[in-house]
Amino acid sequence: MSFSRRSLASLCPAALAGAVLLGACGQGAMPEEYRPPVATIHGRLQITEAPADPEEIRVAVVWRADLGLQQVRHLVAQDVAVTTSWPAEFTLDLVDPPPPEAIRPQVGGARMGGANIVAYRDGNHNGRLDFTPIDSDSFVDELIATNSTVALIYSEQPGQPTLSLSTSEGSNLDLATTSIVLNAIPSARSSCHLLEWLPRFAFDEFTPAPKPSDPWPFDEPLNCPNDVPPIEARKVACVPPSPDAMYMSSWTAEPSTFVKNACGAVMRMCARRRDTSLPPPPGWPCPCDPNRFECVDTGHL
Repeated sequence: MSFSRRSLASLCPAALAGAVLLGACGQGAMPEEYRPPVATIHGRLQITEAPADPEEIRVAVVWRADLGLQQVRHLVAQDVAVTTSWPAEFTLDLVDPPPPEAIRPQVGGARMGGANIVAYRDGNHNGRLDFTPIDSDSFVDELIATNSTVALIYSEQPGQPTLSLSTSEGSNLDLATTSIVLNAIPSARSSCHLLEWLPRFAFDEFTPAPKPSDPWPFDEPLNCPNDVPPIEARKVACVPPSPDAMYMSSWTAEPSTFVKNACGAVMRMCARRRDTSLPPPPGWPCPCDPNRFECVDTGHL
């Protein structure tokens, strides 16, 4: 999904004052292959020591996407290399809107998407952020610096898309003047957030207010298929206050020795909500049947 040249023109400051910094409005003719940025993000890495190979360090925008059960938990939209002095400053030019999977419909025809920005070491040198399979003997890529208290927000009213920054307290920041600080991760364990499965400790340690060292807020559950939990499901929680309308389910897998030692147990979660004006679909797990599942509350998934 890309903005056309016509829709890029609609993103000029007259329409989006304070929301994006544009590099194309009012300029002369550009080469056909040139794509002006939709927005420019400025930031710096709060790291005191340069890594062994600074050219391996990149910055990625990680959109929270509505993905199927066979997908990883998030979707990377774009990243850039960081090659300046340390603490490193970076500029990230976004030339595309969020991928379609990351844009969700809202009431009234609007659409929205949210992303966090992370710095990472590109371990396989392929120029993009990769998630690590749970049977691996090492991390594919490693987190270097994060800040989940600032999010990039995409908002789309009919014919008028905007990009802005928002804090975890709900305050809006000026994208054109704000420099996002990515904080050094506290330990190598933070790279466990880049597993294809959710590390169990991330669920256990979740709090409503994310810490600056977290890469992003707690993962949203995937969508359970066909209104019933996957066959591997071990636990089911019927979610209050209307336990007949929504459930969450979790299941586990056996990771490699490396992943087990570095990250501990891994899990996946999915959720499903139903229209209560209709009869429950066949196999609907709520109220939870203890003969079929281990019935728990959401805090023990």
